[in-house]
Amino acid sequence: MGEVYSVWKVVWQLLQFVFFFALVLFLAYFSSRLLGRRYQFGGGRYIRLIEQLPLGGSRSLWLAEVSDRVLLLGVTDHGITLLTALDPDKELVPLGPSPSGGRSLFMTRGR
Repeated sequence: MGEVYSVWKVVWQLLQFVFFFALVLFLAYFSSRLLGRRYQFGGGRYIRLIEQLPLGGSRSLWLAEVSDRVLLLGVTDHGITLLTALDPDKELVPLGPSPSGGRSLFMTRGR
């Protein structure tokens, strides 16, 4: 009789574990979706982030569109620097593969 009791106890603990694990996964998914909608990064009424390229550490390049201007920004922990304003008359085109065979992640001006 004690053996049957311990089997049911193990089954009950296993079911509790599965239930709470599923609950944690659901809450994590729901909260990430909620925060993602609330703090949308990359789009606003006047500014749109086109692309971001991490450079390592806390440095990155950002390509942003403000009104009809496209800006290349350098971003660090200490500040944001305007590197250049791209020609608004030229279309941005994705870069092809790099000569080393790696994948290019940034965009450049059209020719």
